[in-house]
Amino acid sequence: KANAEIMAKNAKIDNLNTLLKQARADTAAGNYAAAIKAMSDATTAKPDESILWDALGDAQLNDAVAADNASKAAKTADPSVAVKLAAAVTSYQKTISVNAASDKPNAETAAVANNQLGSALGRLGKSQEAAAAYDAAATADPKGAAKYYFNEAVTLYNASVATGKVDGLVDAADKAIAADPTKSEAYYLKTQGLAPLITMGPDGKSFIAPPGLVDACNMYLKLAPAGVHAADIKGLLAGLNEQVQTNFKAPPTTPAKKK
Repeated sequence: KANAEIMAKNAKIDNLNTLLKQARADTAAGNYAAAIKAMSDATTAKPDESILWDALGDAQLNDAVAADNASKAAKTADPSVAVKLAAAVTSYQKTISVNAASDKPNAETAAVANNQLGSALGRLGKSQEAAAAYDAAATADPKGAAKYYFNEAVTLYNASVATGKVDGLVDAADKAIAADPTKSEAYYLKTQGLAPLITMGPDGKSFIAPPGLVDACNMYLKLAPAGVHAADIKGLLAGLNEQVQTNFKAPPTTPAKKK
């Protein structure tokens, strides 16, 4: 009887592994409906396995993104996008809670799921909740903090384009810069959070830049003198009558050690 139970358990695990492998392949190939069906069945069969919920969330998120891109291309609104994103959010939240409740919580699983959760929440317009998810990803995986904080800054920047509000953008960019001071795009995002705070001088003709704006502009140009935003940054500095600094040399990077 004991052997039969072990064999049944192993067979179930083998079946779930097969479903997981196929679902990942289907997601990569754009067969989202098949991947969602497979992982829905898998999470029903074994709801205490975080990796299954994560794979389900990935299929749902990619399905939502594809539907959103298609609706934008057709210049139509697709109400199913929000529903699909909400489903992905639920799956990622389940991933995180199941992983945390396991005997051996996996930091990488927590980081990846929070990063994807941030993406789904950002697309739903819940930018501050998304920022919290990215912060959680960085806490779980400090080595990947630069990536997670940059994703946070991008999400808040996209929100600012849609709403005109730059809440949290500068702080997120500063965290990304602290984690990787050589990433030019992080400085650009910081300028976009600070530029709306420019004020008119007392003479009514000149402009006063908020603290940090000019430095961020110059750092971007030093790191990416021919970058895609270089012309815009130079124009911003010109409007502020600030000089472009060009004598910067990036610090050498330390090669990663093999483990």
